[in-house]
Amino acid sequence: MIKRTIFIISFIILASSPGAMAGEQEDRLYNSLMKETASDEKRKLAEQLGRLGTADAKAKLIRLLNDSSSWNRRIAVKGLFLLPGGAGPELFERMQSDNMIDDDIAEGFSAHIGAYQGFLAEKYRSLSNQKERELIISIIASGKKPQGEAFLKGIIEDEGSGDRECAFRNLAVHFPSGNYRYIKSRRDIPAFRVHALTYCAERGTPEDLAIFRDVIDKKEEAKCRLVAYKAVNRWGDDALKHRVFLDSLGEQDENLAQGGIYVFTGVGSDAIRKALCRLAKKGKYQVTRMAAARRLKEYTAPDIIPALVVILRENYVPRERGGADIFATIITFGITSVFDDISQKRQRSSFESGKKEIAGHLRKITGADNGDSYSRWYEWAILNGHTILGDNIIRHLFSGYRSRREKAVEPAIRLLGYPSGRDFFSKNGTFSSDIELSLALARMLIAKGFLKDED
Repeated sequence: MIKRTIFIISFIILASSPGAMAGEQEDRLYNSLMKETASDEKRKLAEQLGRLGTADAKAKLIRLLNDSSSWNRRIAVKGLFLLPGGAGPELFERMQSDNMIDDDIAEGFSAHIGAYQGFLAEKYRSLSNQKERELIISIIASGKKPQGEAFLKGIIEDEGSGDRECAFRNLAVHFPSGNYRYIKSRRDIPAFRVHALTYCAERGTPEDLAIFRDVIDKKEEAKCRLVAYKAVNRWGDDALKHRVFLDSLGEQDENLAQGGIYVFTGVGSDAIRKALCRLAKKGKYQVTRMAAARRLKEYTAPDIIPALVVILRENYVPRERGGADIFATIITFGITSVFDDISQKRQRSSFESGKKEIAGHLRKITGADNGDSYSRWYEWAILNGHTILGDNIIRHLFSGYRSRREKAVEPAIRLLGYPSGRDFFSKNGTFSSDIELSLALARMLIAKGFLKDED
């Protein structure tokens, strides 16, 4: 009887011990998590499981990390980063193999860098794959801890490292304060140049303008000149801004033309207007033509009409093979802040809204309303003395279609300055045929300068 009593008491004590209670709690949390359908509640349950910090809690979260549902795997990441003992190896391995949650894991390492920097630094030294090493560099840098800065500078100073450029770029982006002299002094190292120039353009002083004028005058590679544009726009006088912008519009590399258009806002002149008209009509790539047309909305001179009308005939091109894509050029170097809204300018919605804005500007400067229809604006422009894609009113006067010839007569008379057909015929007599009339009108229009090539 005494032995039986002792056994019962011992069982009660064991059942009520922290280990037994913990096991029950882990099971309860895990089972509740698997049944839960609300994402926020699932996350809270996973985080509670992680905070328990027990081996069983970790095992359950690891099981969840390997679940077939990416939703559950993402939830597991939240819990594992709260484990007091950590789960670095498991998370890192999963980050390398699971593109559904790799960003979540990378962000988790960055957010908890104090606990994981040692592990990641050791992992960096053991890896042979450059892409994996660069991922670790970016994670440690984004944690923005002093140890991270020292880690980056260690790589930068190692001339035998193949990761120096990656480390330097991350230093400039994530540790800008207190590193002005360090970064600027390394601008002549080829691998560091564009990153150092970007840093100076964003963090430097007016005295740095000379550096960027030299970049432009020496016609350095496009990515360096794109950064120089920002510095010129920031510190240059009006004359320098105008010169650099105008030169950019004439560059063969349309990345530079686009860069000038995006950077030099508020800079304009007759020469710039004409250069923008040329690009809107004859730019090699749609992104260039649309960027130029958008800037032409700043002008009201009649010579912008053909350029704006021509844009209305275009359909959205999502990706142009071999195209000048300034966004792709600069994002590689981490300098998207130079052109904050470029990615939005690449979207179909922006392209379509741009065409509507252009049609609205045509209404504003002409008083005509042809919606955003290219064919209607095309006809309006031709009959009002403009040349569109080599076509003009004189060609219409000699069209093989009689209806088109007749339709062009009244506008031609008006372009010659006559208030009406009656006034024209009273001063010029009658004509034996419509061909003779067309010849007479054409000669007068040519004499007044209406037959000229497009710029």
